[in-house]
Amino acid sequence: MDPMDRKTVKRRFEREAIRESNKRVRTAEILLEWNRRSRNQAQEDGCDRVDSDEESDRGLGEAEDVGNGNNSNAEEQENEGEGIDVQAMEGERCREAESNSSRSSELDGSDDNFNDLPESDNEPEPVQHPNNYVREQLSEWALCGGVSMSKVDDLLKRLQPIHQNLPLSYKTLLKTPRNVHVVDCGNGSLWYYGIAPQLHRHLTQEYLLRHDVIAIDINIDSVPLFNKSSTNFVPILGKLVDSSEPFIIGIFCGTGSDPADLDTFLHNYVQEVNNLKSNGFQYEEKTWKFRTRHYILDQKARASIKCVKGVRGYFCCEKCTVKGTDYMNRMCLLNHDCQLRTDENFIDMASLQMMPRSEHFEDTEIDRHVIGISLLLSCESKMVSKFRLDSMHMVYKGVFLRWFEFLWSGHGSYSLGRRQKQDISLKLGSFRPFCPSDFNRKPFAIKSEKLKATELRRILLYDGLLVFRKLDKNIFLNFMLLHTAIYILCSPKYHKTLNHEADRFIRAFVNHAENLFGQQFIVYNVHSMIHLPSECFDHGPLDTFGAFPYENLLGKIKSQVTSRYKPLQQIAKREMEKVNKSENTVKPEKPLLQMPSVNDPHEQLVGQQYKKIRFRKTVLSVKKADSCCALQDGTIICITNIVSSENGPIIVGKRFAAMSDYYQYPICSSLLNVYKVKQLEERSFYLTLEDISHKCYLMPLDTQEFYAVVVFTDQSCQAIPTSWLDEEDGQLIAFYPKTFWKDHKVRKAIENCANRNPDTFDKHWNVRVLHYYNSLIVARNNLKKAEGTSSLDSENDVMPPRRKRKRESFDSTDNSDDSDDDEKKTRSKHPAPPQFQKALQQKIKNNHITQQTSKSRESPSRSPSTVGIFPHDMVECDLFEDDDSWSAVTPLRGSGSNVASTSSASDTDIVKKFGRTSVLVKSTLSQAELMTMLSIQMEMRTKLERMERMLSTVMRSVKPSQKLVLPKDIPNLPLQTQEEFDGNENFLADSANRSDTSEYLATFINMNMKLKDQTYTILRKCLADNLASQYNWKGRDKKAFCSTNLCSALFGAILDCNKNSQVNMAEVEGAP
Repeated sequence: MDPMDRKTVKRRFEREAIRESNKRVRTAEILLEWNRRSRNQAQEDGCDRVDSDEESDRGLGEAEDVGNGNNSNAEEQENEGEGIDVQAMEGERCREAESNSSRSSELDGSDDNFNDLPESDNEPEPVQHPNNYVREQLSEWALCGGVSMSKVDDLLKRLQPIHQNLPLSYKTLLKTPRNVHVVDCGNGSLWYYGIAPQLHRHLTQEYLLRHDVIAIDINIDSVPLFNKSSTNFVPILGKLVDSSEPFIIGIFCGTGSDPADLDTFLHNYVQEVNNLKSNGFQYEEKTWKFRTRHYILDQKARASIKCVKGVRGYFCCEKCTVKGTDYMNRMCLLNHDCQLRTDENFIDMASLQMMPRSEHFEDTEIDRHVIGISLLLSCESKMVSKFRLDSMHMVYKGVFLRWFEFLWSGHGSYSLGRRQKQDISLKLGSFRPFCPSDFNRKPFAIKSEKLKATELRRILLYDGLLVFRKLDKNIFLNFMLLHTAIYILCSPKYHKTLNHEADRFIRAFVNHAENLFGQQFIVYNVHSMIHLPSECFDHGPLDTFGAFPYENLLGKIKSQVTSRYKPLQQIAKREMEKVNKSENTVKPEKPLLQMPSVNDPHEQLVGQQYKKIRFRKTVLSVKKADSCCALQDGTIICITNIVSSENGPIIVGKRFAAMSDYYQYPICSSLLNVYKVKQLEERSFYLTLEDISHKCYLMPLDTQEFYAVVVFTDQSCQAIPTSWLDEEDGQLIAFYPKTFWKDHKVRKAIENCANRNPDTFDKHWNVRVLHYYNSLIVARNNLKKAEGTSSLDSENDVMPPRRKRKRESFDSTDNSDDSDDDEKKTRSKHPAPPQFQKALQQKIKNNHITQQTSKSRESPSRSPSTVGIFPHDMVECDLFEDDDSWSAVTPLRGSGSNVASTSSASDTDIVKKFGRTSVLVKSTLSQAELMTMLSIQMEMRTKLERMERMLSTVMRSVKPSQKLVLPKDIPNLPLQTQEEFDGNENFLADSANRSDTSEYLATFINMNMKLKDQTYTILRKCLADNLASQYNWKGRDKKAFCSTNLCSALFGAILDCNKNSQVNMAEVEGAP
């Protein structure tokens, strides 16, 4: 650019700045003049005092200019040209506020709607000086982020004529340091703030009372600053153990993802850690011990900081000495039983890096993992045991995302079709109304496999149980292995008690995934999952050493960068400004009632009723998403009302009547407190917050109808989502996009179940619903017929062509009650996963109950930190439509009287709106409940044995020749494994037992059946599929069945049933 052009541009900017400054000054003068005239007009009208609400409507700063007793004096000072004495007038106002305590402050900013809420912790503290209050609030607002400092300067200049104690620059307001010490670090710059200043800021008395040693976790990760730029931040973050707020220790800013000079990058940190470990940390005249607990980094950062091989190295595993195989341009780690690495072994490998290389040294395995000497060794000796395998990067964004990508965009027989992708997307979108507010990212209809880590975690632990149910059976069972293992390791309750089972499930998942997807699936992240159970057993649940809190801070750091000019100095100044603004106090948490509702006339409790309550970072509400929770005794309830009382809020809810297992592979879901429950009871329960143990997650099953074929008033038909239907004044209405919408946009909105927007949607009255469907494709197929018939009865529905009926299999190890999909015994084209014995499941259950019982004896009281925290325990439930209004007779908890009440109209509306609905809920059974269930089970077993003996005695007198009692000591049928089959053979070796078994099996067939069907029925009763597939009649390429004792018992049963007819044994041999 020409020098003259530069001067011209500079002069133009200067002129614009002068004009802006003059404009602000003129605006302030106009406001002052207008305020003066307003006061004169009010005085002429006889208004002696102006209320604060009127003052706030007149102009900027009016509430600060008008005193309650000095209006005339202020006006005289303005008329004389002496200006306004703001400080004197505000002092007068403060004195009046102190003398009249019944009046609320004009500047407290509180909402009158919440003044009467009980036990609220959001009431502002009394302000002694309004100007100081404004200054403090402005500084806190400026430090929250999301606002540029130029905007803060502009606001201060606008407020300064009225609030003369406010500075004109944000630097004075926030006490911004003038200089920031930044050092060169290879390919960038480094700003190191330190651990000690952050500890002084974040330590609280409550934390020091619970801990004897100050322990922190360290995280190092990179974050890009701008689009289409190679500038990155690599911050060193820390977090106090058992705290949720991380802090900044230092930041590197440069080109490239990693610092080129690692020694300079780590030098200040290593020096401070050594100082704190040797001398301790001085806080409030006391020396506290200091230590670092975990280093939580992703694999790339761990390899860089530790100076070890990356994921493309042959010896890249950080926990064992497995050697990888280069396969299809990937490093695959196929051996899962190698020797584990230790801290001592790592130090030995690092020390060998200083020795001269030799041929023998090159051939050893030691040189192939450690490739250098890390400066971190000077302060940390545990370079293996202190570095955690981060669940966010390794499990959710690593293994599960890879599993999902293979299905979504893979090229094998396992890849999903277009219709399957659409069903998965629609199913996820349908979960959005049921997703609790505890999840920051709600489910939505996905378009690709690119998902965030929090979304992947939610799908793996919650949504996937229903989303992937319609996949190929063996692929779904492979997902269940991963889900169950990670579910156990994430649980604070089961990560130790069921740790061995989680290890077995992970190994089974890895081996089965190799058979499904090939060797290219077993990369570094998949192999490293083998070491997760031991990590959780030694260091706690999986989420305690995840990177989610640090990722949130990285996002805040990035949002504070407002320009490309010196981004490192910007973050450093913002962080140093927070030192004088923090408070090392923790306010006691009290329940906060929100959203007052119209009192239910059927509610017998006296008090204001509410729709929502906040307590310990958890929201409970009468809405479907936040209404379900588990009680201390294991009961699952849905909240219907919240009533305030003198002793605290009272929760009104109804519980589910029935609970059963949702799945039985790889273990019974009841062991993990995953249940299928159905039918809410009519009675209501009155509870307190102390009675609630966990919040629950309800999810719809496939029986819910998401789409409806409706007829509008112009006799046109359309398939729309059920969320577009509503009811007003007893009439059914439908929302539909306005006429300016293009056809493809309307189709896309219907497929995605888009939210109905009153601005872009028309409301259609008196619509008629022809039929409900759970699939948009089926609804559109029936739509063509509805346009001609205007009727879609069940017999008129478009039905797919009938298929040839397949013969049912012998038996399945999956005995779940999901009759919709799981009971379709179709043969899978993919290899099956390993089976787990039911006897082992019962052994796990008994061991689990025993461990919980011993634990309850050691610590009978429940930890208060678990109350109100949303767990990942899940329950599934069904809601059924009831045509009549609900009513209940409920005993009030804590009293002996019964209070009769009926449910509110909203409860009935919810049930009728969703129709037959299935829901997934998350819950936890208490230890006392488990023991109670065990005692009830033993009592029921004793009673059943007694009834069996009584029935046997009665039947002998009625039918002496017929024996209906189960033979004594007969093994459980059907037989599942070869061991059970051998035990049954030993049992049938006795002729008496064989005769009794034949008579027992004969009761399952009759003479009207063909011999093939009789044989098939008995075999299905006796053998499971996996065991029956190992036998044929004469033993060709398999085991021979004709020579077994069970075959003799089968012949005896057929002969007993066909005593009066001739039996053709060749027909028996030809049975399947």
